[in-house]
Amino acid sequence: MRIQDKNNAFFKIAKKTIEKHRIWLNFRNEEGAFKQTLLGYVDGATNGYDINFDGETLDGNQFVDFYSIIEDKKLVIQGRGLPFKDSDEIILGYKTTIAGEFTIEIDHADGCLSHQPVYLLDKIEGKSIDLSINNYKFTTNKGTFTDRFSIHFLNENLKTNEFENDDNSLFISVKNQVITLNSSQEKIDTVFIYDVSGNLLFKKRNNETNQMSISNFKSAQQVLLIQTVLKNDKKITKKIIF
Repeated sequence: MRIQDKNNAFFKIAKKTIEKHRIWLNFRNEEGAFKQTLLGYVDGATNGYDINFDGETLDGNQFVDFYSIIEDKKLVIQGRGLPFKDSDEIILGYKTTIAGEFTIEIDHADGCLSHQPVYLLDKIEGKSIDLSINNYKFTTNKGTFTDRFSIHFLNENLKTNEFENDDNSLFISVKNQVITLNSSQEKIDTVFIYDVSGNLLFKKRNNETNQMSISNFKSAQQVLLIQTVLKNDKKITKKIIF
Protein backbone atom coordinates (compact mmCIF):
# COMPACT_ATOMS: atom_id res chain seq x y z
CA MET A 1 0.00 0.00 0.00
CA ARG A 2 1.36 3.42 -0.97
CA ILE A 3 0.74 6.39 1.36
CA GLN A 4 0.49 9.79 -0.31
CA ASP A 5 3.33 12.30 0.35
CA LYS A 6 5.41 9.68 2.20
CA ASN A 7 8.13 9.38 -0.46
CA ASN A 8 6.98 6.01 -1.82
CA ALA A 9 6.93 4.19 1.50
CA PHE A 10 5.38 0.74 1.16
CA PHE A 11 3.83 -1.45 3.83
CA LYS A 12 3.10 -5.19 3.68
CA ILE A 13 0.95 -7.38 5.85
CA ALA A 14 3.45 -9.62 7.60
CA LYS A 15 3.15 -13.31 6.77
CA LYS A 16 2.69 -15.66 9.70
CA THR A 17 5.85 -17.61 10.49
CA ILE A 18 5.04 -21.33 10.50
CA GLU A 19 7.17 -23.51 12.77
CA LYS A 20 8.50 -26.53 10.91
CA HIS A 21 11.25 -29.08 11.34
CA ARG A 22 11.75 -31.34 8.32
CA ILE A 23 14.00 -34.11 7.07
CA TRP A 24 14.25 -35.66 3.61
CA LEU A 25 15.41 -39.30 3.42
CA ASN A 26 16.75 -41.01 0.29
CA PHE A 27 16.49 -44.67 -0.66
CA ARG A 28 18.84 -45.55 -3.53
CA ASN A 29 21.28 -48.00 -5.08
CA GLU A 30 24.43 -47.47 -7.14
CA GLU A 31 22.61 -48.34 -10.39
CA GLY A 32 20.31 -45.32 -10.14
CA ALA A 33 17.15 -46.62 -8.46
CA PHE A 34 15.95 -43.74 -6.24
CA LYS A 35 13.02 -42.68 -4.05
CA GLN A 36 12.74 -39.91 -1.45
CA THR A 37 10.39 -39.43 1.50
CA LEU A 38 9.77 -36.40 3.71
CA LEU A 39 9.08 -36.34 7.47
CA GLY A 40 8.17 -33.04 9.09
CA TYR A 41 6.93 -31.56 12.35
CA VAL A 42 4.73 -28.58 11.51
CA ASP A 43 2.09 -26.25 12.96
CA GLY A 44 -1.39 -27.71 12.56
CA ALA A 45 -0.42 -31.32 11.89
CA THR A 46 -1.15 -34.26 14.18
CA ASN A 47 0.45 -37.68 14.58
CA GLY A 48 -2.57 -39.20 12.85
CA TYR A 49 -3.45 -39.00 9.17
CA ASP A 50 -4.02 -35.37 8.08
CA ILE A 51 -5.33 -34.79 4.59
CA ASN A 52 -3.86 -31.26 4.60
CA PHE A 53 -0.32 -32.40 5.49
CA ASP A 54 0.15 -36.04 4.53
CA GLY A 55 0.67 -37.37 1.02
CA GLU A 56 0.21 -41.02 0.09
CA THR A 57 2.59 -42.73 -2.30
CA LEU A 58 1.34 -43.18 -5.87
CA ASP A 59 3.74 -46.12 -6.36
CA GLY A 60 4.71 -44.68 -9.74
CA ASN A 61 8.33 -45.81 -9.64
CA GLN A 62 8.62 -49.21 -11.37
CA PHE A 63 11.76 -50.18 -9.42
CA VAL A 64 11.47 -48.94 -5.81
CA ASP A 65 9.09 -47.27 -3.39
CA PHE A 66 9.99 -45.76 0.00
CA TYR A 67 7.58 -44.32 2.53
CA SER A 68 6.60 -43.85 6.15
CA ILE A 69 3.61 -45.71 7.56
CA ILE A 70 0.75 -44.44 9.68
CA GLU A 71 -2.73 -45.92 10.13
CA ASP A 72 -1.89 -48.46 7.39
CA LYS A 73 -1.29 -45.62 4.93
CA LYS A 74 1.99 -45.39 3.00
CA LEU A 75 3.13 -41.78 2.97
CA VAL A 76 5.82 -40.06 0.91
CA ILE A 77 5.09 -36.91 2.95
CA GLN A 78 4.21 -37.20 6.62
CA GLY A 79 3.40 -34.18 8.79
CA ARG A 80 3.59 -34.70 12.54
CA GLY A 81 2.41 -32.62 15.47
CA LEU A 82 4.38 -30.10 17.50
CA PRO A 83 6.22 -29.90 19.80
CA PHE A 84 8.91 -32.19 18.48
CA LYS A 85 9.69 -35.00 20.96
CA ASP A 86 12.93 -36.95 20.79
CA SER A 87 11.07 -40.02 22.11
CA ASP A 88 9.13 -40.23 18.83
CA GLU A 89 9.17 -43.28 16.55
CA ILE A 90 8.32 -43.33 12.83
CA ILE A 91 7.85 -46.58 10.91
CA LEU A 92 9.43 -46.82 7.44
CA GLY A 93 8.60 -49.24 4.64
CA TYR A 94 9.91 -49.96 1.17
CA LYS A 95 9.26 -52.02 -1.94
CA THR A 96 11.86 -53.10 -4.47
CA THR A 97 11.81 -55.14 -7.65
CA ILE A 98 15.62 -55.29 -7.44
CA ALA A 99 17.61 -57.46 -5.03
CA GLY A 100 21.00 -56.25 -3.81
CA GLU A 101 22.65 -53.44 -1.89
CA PHE A 102 20.80 -50.21 -1.11
CA THR A 103 21.56 -47.06 0.88
CA ILE A 104 19.32 -45.01 3.19
CA GLU A 105 20.64 -41.50 3.83
CA ILE A 106 19.64 -37.98 4.85
CA ASP A 107 19.35 -35.73 1.80
CA HIS A 108 18.88 -32.54 3.83
CA ALA A 109 17.05 -31.21 6.88
CA ASP A 110 15.92 -27.95 8.45
CA GLY A 111 14.78 -26.59 11.81
CA CYS A 112 15.83 -28.61 14.85
CA LEU A 113 16.25 -31.72 12.70
CA SER A 114 19.26 -30.15 11.02
CA HIS A 115 21.29 -30.77 14.21
CA GLN A 116 19.34 -33.62 15.81
CA PRO A 117 20.71 -37.20 15.85
CA VAL A 118 18.47 -39.34 13.63
CA TYR A 119 18.71 -43.08 14.30
CA LEU A 120 17.66 -45.70 11.76
CA LEU A 121 16.80 -49.01 13.45
CA ASP A 122 17.23 -52.12 11.29
CA LYS A 123 15.22 -54.80 13.08
CA ILE A 124 16.51 -57.61 10.87
CA GLU A 125 20.19 -56.84 11.44
CA GLY A 126 19.70 -55.58 15.00
CA LYS A 127 21.55 -52.36 14.20
CA SER A 128 20.89 -48.72 15.08
CA ILE A 129 22.89 -46.12 13.13
CA ASP A 130 22.90 -42.33 13.41
CA LEU A 131 22.10 -41.14 9.88
CA SER A 132 23.29 -37.63 10.77
CA ILE A 133 26.81 -39.13 10.93
CA ASN A 134 26.79 -42.06 8.48
CA ASN A 135 24.64 -43.42 5.64
CA TYR A 136 23.28 -46.95 6.06
CA LYS A 137 24.05 -49.65 3.47
CA PHE A 138 22.16 -52.94 3.56
CA THR A 139 21.18 -55.83 1.32
CA THR A 140 17.64 -56.88 0.53
CA ASN A 141 15.65 -59.38 -1.47
CA LYS A 142 12.90 -58.34 -3.85
CA GLY A 143 9.58 -57.64 -2.18
CA THR A 144 7.66 -55.30 0.10
CA PHE A 145 8.96 -54.72 3.63
CA THR A 146 6.91 -52.78 6.18
CA ASP A 147 8.41 -53.90 9.49
CA ARG A 148 12.18 -53.74 8.99
CA PHE A 149 13.03 -50.05 9.56
CA SER A 150 12.02 -47.27 11.94
CA ILE A 151 13.31 -43.79 12.73
CA HIS A 152 14.17 -42.76 16.30
CA PHE A 153 15.73 -39.65 17.78
CA LEU A 154 17.22 -41.29 20.87
CA ASN A 155 19.67 -44.17 20.86
CA GLU A 156 17.64 -47.34 21.45
CA ASN A 157 19.96 -48.24 24.36
CA LEU A 158 18.70 -45.14 26.17
CA LYS A 159 14.96 -45.51 25.54
CA THR A 160 13.63 -47.17 28.68
CA ASN A 161 10.44 -46.85 30.66
CA GLU A 162 12.52 -46.02 33.71
CA PHE A 163 13.99 -42.98 31.93
CA GLU A 164 10.55 -41.76 30.89
CA ASN A 165 9.14 -42.28 34.39
CA ASP A 166 12.12 -40.67 36.17
CA ASP A 167 12.45 -43.40 38.82
CA ASN A 168 13.10 -41.87 42.26
CA SER A 169 14.74 -45.00 43.70
CA LEU A 170 18.03 -43.82 42.17
CA PHE A 171 19.55 -40.43 42.93
CA ILE A 172 22.46 -39.05 40.88
CA SER A 173 24.42 -35.92 41.71
CA VAL A 174 27.46 -34.11 40.34
CA LYS A 175 29.83 -32.05 42.47
CA ASN A 176 33.40 -31.02 41.70
CA GLN A 177 33.33 -33.28 38.63
CA VAL A 178 32.52 -36.33 40.75
CA ILE A 179 29.39 -38.27 39.79
CA THR A 180 27.70 -39.97 42.74
CA LEU A 181 24.95 -42.58 42.47
CA ASN A 182 22.73 -43.67 45.36
CA SER A 183 20.21 -46.50 45.01
CA SER A 184 17.66 -46.68 47.82
CA GLN A 185 16.55 -50.20 46.93
CA GLU A 186 18.52 -52.64 44.78
CA LYS A 187 22.31 -52.69 44.57
CA ILE A 188 23.99 -51.13 41.54
CA ASP A 189 25.50 -53.63 39.14
CA THR A 190 26.58 -51.74 36.00
CA VAL A 191 26.85 -48.07 35.04
CA PHE A 192 27.04 -46.73 31.48
CA ILE A 193 27.59 -43.07 30.56
CA TYR A 194 26.49 -41.81 27.12
CA ASP A 195 26.51 -38.43 25.43
CA VAL A 196 23.22 -37.21 23.91
CA SER A 197 24.17 -38.75 20.54
CA GLY A 198 24.28 -42.19 22.15
CA ASN A 199 28.05 -42.62 22.15
CA LEU A 200 29.29 -44.76 25.04
CA LEU A 201 31.83 -42.77 27.09
CA PHE A 202 32.20 -44.87 30.25
CA LYS A 203 31.34 -48.35 31.54
CA LYS A 204 31.84 -50.01 34.90
CA ARG A 205 30.51 -53.48 35.78
CA ASN A 206 30.05 -55.60 38.92
CA ASN A 207 29.83 -52.77 41.42
CA GLU A 208 27.72 -54.66 44.02
CA THR A 209 26.93 -51.55 46.04
CA ASN A 210 24.08 -49.14 46.77
CA GLN A 211 26.36 -46.12 46.48
CA MET A 212 29.24 -45.43 44.13
CA SER A 213 31.26 -42.46 42.92
CA ILE A 214 32.90 -41.86 39.56
CA SER A 215 35.81 -39.47 39.98
CA ASN A 216 37.99 -40.40 37.01
CA PHE A 217 35.56 -39.39 34.28
CA LYS A 218 36.91 -36.75 31.88
CA SER A 219 34.47 -34.68 29.87
CA ALA A 220 33.74 -31.19 28.65
CA GLN A 221 30.67 -29.49 30.09
CA GLN A 222 27.68 -31.17 28.45
CA VAL A 223 24.47 -33.10 29.03
CA LEU A 224 25.15 -36.78 29.77
CA LEU A 225 22.87 -39.78 30.12
CA ILE A 226 23.63 -42.18 32.97
CA GLN A 227 22.19 -45.66 32.49
CA THR A 228 22.26 -47.78 35.64
CA VAL A 229 21.55 -51.51 35.67
CA LEU A 230 20.50 -52.77 39.10
CA LYS A 231 21.04 -56.28 40.46
CA ASN A 232 17.44 -57.21 39.57
CA ASP A 233 18.23 -56.23 35.92
CA LYS A 234 16.12 -53.10 36.11
CA LYS A 235 17.49 -50.25 33.96
CA ILE A 236 17.22 -46.60 34.99
CA THR A 237 18.46 -43.81 32.71
CA LYS A 238 18.74 -40.19 33.84
CA LYS A 239 20.15 -36.96 32.44
CA ILE A 240 22.79 -34.91 34.22
CA ILE A 241 24.76 -31.79 33.37
CA PHE A 242 28.45 -32.49 33.89
